[in-house]
Amino acid sequence: MPHPTLPTGPTRQGDRYEILDVLRGFALLGVLIANLVELGGEGVLATADQLAALPSAAMDEQTNWLLNLFIFDKANTLFAILFGAGFWIMLERLSARGAAFEQIYLRRIALLTAFGFLHLLGWFAWDILHVYGLMAFVLLLSRKMPVRTMFWAGLLLMIFARPMIEGFIGQNAYLSAQMDLAYTDAAVLGR
Repeated sequence: MPHPTLPTGPTRQGDRYEILDVLRGFALLGVLIANLVELGGEGVLATADQLAALPSAAMDEQTNWLLNLFIFDKANTLFAILFGAGFWIMLERLSARGAAFEQIYLRRIALLTAFGFLHLLGWFAWDILHVYGLMAFVLLLSRKMPVRTMFWAGLLLMIFARPMIEGFIGQNAYLSAQMDLAYTDAAVLGR
């Protein structure tokens, strides 16, 4: 039996989880700080020699250590968790209304993925929106998995995903060459 088409739109103010909005704000602030440091740092806009020659080099090193401890990767992790929480909330609310969850969700993640790839290919090479879009499809497909299976899959991904991706880039001669070219001192000075 087809689901009735119900109007969709922004969540009404009374239906929002304000704590999630606050956490999203902290996560986005952390992502902004991390991106500003990374994109203004070694290998992107400055060489290691240029950064070492700055009068603030010692303080920059201490600040980077603190940022690494408190912000880097934590902000992205929090944002990813909130992405999953948003998926669950949308699933629960649309299902409770009898709306076609999969149709609405697929439309949204298709747009996210398309926008992410346009952004990646046309403007910002370090963009991750396409990754969120692609992983949203995985999230949709895995939502009915048993909890135990999700736990083990998540644990395996947590341990092995990054080494696998880095290994893939290292084994792919074209990607590896492109990464090497992008981070040479000559490329940095050219930027």
